[in-house]
Amino acid sequence: MPYFEGFDDATRERIAQDLIAAACAEFGLRMIEAEFVAHSENVVYRVTAQRDGAFHEYALRISGPTRYTTPQLEAECRWIAAIGRETSVAAPEPVATPDGSRVVEVAVPELPAPRRCAMFPWLRGEKTDPPRPEHLRALGVVTAALHNHADTYGREAHTDRPAADWASLLAPFARGELIAAWEGYTGPVVTDEERLVYMQAAKRLGEAIGRIPTDRDHGLIHADLHLWNVVYHDGTPCPIDFDDCHFAPYMTDVATTLWHHANDPQSPALRDAYIEGYRTTRPTPSDWESQVAVFMAARCFSMMDWILGWRREDHMGSGSQAASNFVPQLRAYLDTDG
Repeated sequence: MPYFEGFDDATRERIAQDLIAAACAEFGLRMIEAEFVAHSENVVYRVTAQRDGAFHEYALRISGPTRYTTPQLEAECRWIAAIGRETSVAAPEPVATPDGSRVVEVAVPELPAPRRCAMFPWLRGEKTDPPRPEHLRALGVVTAALHNHADTYGREAHTDRPAADWASLLAPFARGELIAAWEGYTGPVVTDEERLVYMQAAKRLGEAIGRIPTDRDHGLIHADLHLWNVVYHDGTPCPIDFDDCHFAPYMTDVATTLWHHANDPQSPALRDAYIEGYRTTRPTPSDWESQVAVFMAARCFSMMDWILGWRREDHMGSGSQAASNFVPQLRAYLDTDG
């Protein structure tokens, strides 16, 4: 979501403050102060607000008008709330409005469409960088607990979250279409040789994912469980940012976590610790290794799809450099027997 692009800094800050104050009011809070935290698909602020005479800290997430509908965001918040009630996972309980809504639509005059806002308690803790095996072991336990919960949750018709659609995501890459939305960028995203690797890997992954069963080890997943989306409090991992949650094979979660550590010198130890932790709470499927290999390679494409949609090539690092950096991993996948 563009961070209120097209405005000068002073106007952007005023719009943000007006929007945050209005969102807080919808949740029955009085905003005291707000600090910008991050901007990726959403904009996040750390908000201090007053409720019933007491001061509390919250994470306010401001979503754009098009990515998800209000019912889809409500479904995400209901799942997070259920996780907190029904499991041992420390998930941030979404704040509700007086009428029970967990997502509010806030309009300000300068923006052409309302923004959808959700609010969560600010979790105390720290992010791990670099991680140690014990961090990954604990995250494996939490991931398995989420999957155990998803075995029975989310299968009702009212759970309005999308299902993984790898066929649609991979199709442009299989045709060699790596088209960036980056303003002012006129050069190619990849070389011709790199484009061929993307095409071959996309075609092969489409076939491999089509063979992965969906009648077991499949359900609602977090879908973005890397360590920037986990806060550790006294050694316990607390997952945050469920914004990408959707229905998919559970090993997608496992692959996503391990993908982010694939180039770490201690990657084998981190992987072993993570799987050990997972298995203390849930058995891995018999074909877990082949599934993880497929979804780790596929993660390159979901990341590339996200990067190609950036407003600027340097939005979060170099998009073109990232495109080249994924090629060795895709070549390695093509060299396997899977």
